[in-house]
Amino acid sequence: MQARHLFWVLLRDQVGPLLRAEGFRGSGQSWRLEHPSGNAALIRIQRSRWNTADSVQFTINLAVASKVVWDWQLTREPGRGPAARPSALYANDCPLWRRIGAGLGEDGWWTITSGMRLEPVAASVVEALRGRAIPLLGDHLTDAALCQWLDDPQLEWPTDTWRLIYLSVLLATHGPNRRLDQVLEQLQARVAHDPRPPWLAEHVTDMRRRALAAAGGGASAARPPNTNPADAAT
Repeated sequence: MQARHLFWVLLRDQVGPLLRAEGFRGSGQSWRLEHPSGNAALIRIQRSRWNTADSVQFTINLAVASKVVWDWQLTREPGRGPAARPSALYANDCPLWRRIGAGLGEDGWWTITSGMRLEPVAASVVEALRGRAIPLLGDHLTDAALCQWLDDPQLEWPTDTWRLIYLSVLLATHGPNRRLDQVLEQLQARVAHDPRPPWLAEHVTDMRRRALAAAGGGASAARPPNTNPADAAT
């Protein structure tokens, strides 16, 4: 059987049943798991652009889309349309994005060739999904968990500026708080040295305004994630 057909057999017989059993919806290369908050875990299976009928390489992209971040992004890109859901985001638009592949490396690719036994590749893919992908996504479906994820300055993605932007958007929903101030101060410091994206200074002002609006709406009663009681605004 040609590699391209073996690839679709893998998705149909192994990947699909596993993900449906875990509550994901979708088909083929694209799957999502909706959270009651409106957040969504995304699994996207990416094929190499260099594939042929007899050789298929692929990897798996994981992401968690936040409704809060999605709503904010719609204010920047209204053309995406208010009816679209967070699960419609590109994976690398999300606060959490990671790639898993064959072996221990995160950027590895599986390879299927024509006539090969599919079982070893299938076992590796299932193990990666069951042992790494699904637990990671399930542990980060809430905005509090995403804040903890984004608080790691060693993340390879998103870039450090975008890590702080996403974090500020999530923290601002809890009203003024010390952690938000720290994040906005870091972003403000970047404006003078490398003001990219060009709306960065405006973003800092907007997040302060959003935090005040959230406090006026009662959101400040909820302590911001990843802060101590003393860090909350009084």
